[in-house]
Amino acid sequence: MVYNEPRQLNKTVNFIKEAEKVKLKLECEIKAHQLGQGKDGTISQLESFYQDIELMIRGKIHIPSYPRTIADSGDLIVNLENNY
Repeated sequence: MVYNEPRQLNKTVNFIKEAEKVKLKLECEIKAHQLGQGKDGTISQLESFYQDIELMIRGKIHIPSYPRTIADSGDLIVNLENNY
């Protein structure tokens, strides 16, 4: 279906823009943790999220999965979105 290609490209571009924003937020939170001022998650969790986002941007077929404890506590991502 040729008529869907531009729309798909648009979705990809939008995803990459949003993913880059999340990467910046994660970088800020990692730096805050290194200074002893981090609020959300642990450095290893944040670095894992960052790596997953990198893989999704580059490969476009990476589907991250997380342990139930992280997946059930969605407040980490919500806090990252609200704090910045």
